Amino acid sequence: THSAATEKLLVQMLRTASAEHHDHQQQQQQQFQALLCPLLLNSSKLRSKVTHQILSQRTLPTAALDLLLLLLDCCQPSLVPEAAVSLAQAWSDKDAMLHAPVQQQAFMTAALVSCIQKLPRSLLDPATTPVAQSMDDLTNGLTGQNLGQTFGQMSSYKGLDPQQLSTLLPSILHGVSSRLASPSPAIRAQAMRVGRVFSIKLDPAKPLFEEAGNLGLMPEEIWPGALGYKQTQQQQQQQQQQDGCVPGEVVDGSAAVAGSS
Repeated sequence: THSAATEKLLVQMLRTASAEHHDHQQQQQQQFQALLCPLLLNSSKLRSKVTHQILSQRTLPTAALDLLLLLLDCCQPSLVPEAAVSLAQAWSDKDAMLHAPVQQQAFMTAALVSCIQKLPRSLLDPATTPVAQSMDDLTNGLTGQNLGQTFGQMSSYKGLDPQQLSTLLPSILHGVSSRLASPSPAIRAQAMRVGRVFSIKLDPAKPLFEEAGNLGLMPEEIWPGALGYKQTQQQQQQQQQQDGCVPGEVVDGSAAVAGSS
C-alpha cells in the first residue's frame, strides 16, 4: 500500500542520512527537513506513521533516532510532545511489556528518554502538581484512576490537544511502576532509565535510582545500530527483512508521498 511504502521510504532515508559521514550530515539534515516538514504538517497519516508506528513498532540505529527527533523538533514544536505521548502510552502498555521483543522495548525506552530530555519542564511539572508528589508516585506507584485525577489538569501546548497531552504523565508513571515490578532485569532497568531522566528533568538535584549505578543496555537489549557500530551484511539483511524490503529493492518515493496525504 502507499501508506506502507511511505513508512518504508522514511525508514530507509533515516538510515541512509544518519550513516553519512559527518561532513555531509548537516547538508543531509537540511535536505531531509525541507522534504519531510511540509509532508508532516499536511498529512495526519504521515504524522501518525512517524510519531507512533516508526518509534514504537520498529528499531532504528541510535543516530537515526536522534536525527528523527531533531527533524520533528525543527518541523513543529508540538511533534516531539506528540511522539512522547504516543511512546509513553505504548511503553506503559501491559501487553507490550509482556510480549514485545526486549530489543523493541529497549528502543522504545531510548526514544522515550530522548523525548523527555527534549520536552519543556513545564509539560512534565504542571503547576497543579508538586514535584515531590510526582517523585513519590514514581517509587510508590498509583492506580490508573488516581493518575488520571492527579494529572487531569494540564496546560495546553501549541498544536497539541490538551486532553491528549494530559495522558503523558500518567502513562510515564504507570509504565515506570509496572516495569519496576517485572521479574526481568532488562525491563526493570528500562523503568529506571525513564524514571531517572524524568526525575532529573523535574529536579536535577534529586535524581532517582542513583543506587542502581550505570543503567546501560544489557546484552539482550542491544538492537542493530544501538551502540553506533557498523552493521554486518547479515545484520543489514535482517534489518531489511524487518523493514519489509529486500536487498536491492527501490521504493518509489513519488508514489509513497502521493499516498500519504
